[in-house]
Amino acid sequence: MSKKAAQLQSLMEEELLYQNPALTREILAKKIELSDGYLSELVKTIFKKNLTDYINEYRINQVMDMFKDPKFDHYSIEAIGYESGFKTKSVFYSAFKKATQKSPGVYRKDLNSS
Repeated sequence: MSKKAAQLQSLMEEELLYQNPALTREILAKKIELSDGYLSELVKTIFKKNLTDYINEYRINQVMDMFKDPKFDHYSIEAIGYESGFKTKSVFYSAFKKATQKSPGVYRKDLNSS
């Protein structure tokens, strides 16, 4: 993995940059000192997905972790989505469904019933 890709991964995993709902390609590119276009190309080449899907993967993983954690049982599904960095309910629901083939509500319900 290239140094810039490792830097990007570190920003996501250690600094939790994905939690910022205002995160843009420009902000990320500036943080790792790349052009916007090269950042998109890097993500596509290294991680085999577009930048939006790459960021949303981190957000969805956090949502799924929060669904499993009893201390978040009293949080609404939408609150968990916002907490994980999604800007809108509709983007959250469609990204979650794209990744898991289930709506967040069905996923959480299935988790609680098992």
